[in-house]
Amino acid sequence: MAMTIVETAAVTGGVNSCGDRYVVAAIDDVGAGGVLGVGEFPAHPAGAQALLDWLAAFGPVRIVGIDSTDGWGGW
Repeated sequence: MAMTIVETAAVTGGVNSCGDRYVVAAIDDVGAGGVLGVGEFPAHPAGAQALLDWLAAFGPVRIVGIDSTDGWGGW
């Protein structure tokens, strides 16, 4: 019996906090690292959870980088 191993690509997230919202890109961690999607979420705890749920829908999240200027987008 042959066994097939399927490797799930990990996802990298890049977040820019823009005042009252987060703008996020999901990037494929395998191959050329293509953009899987771009989303926008409100900058508050529920929005942050929605952002993480959105990223996780693309696959296991390896790491998320967050750009923040002077605390904007923080809650």
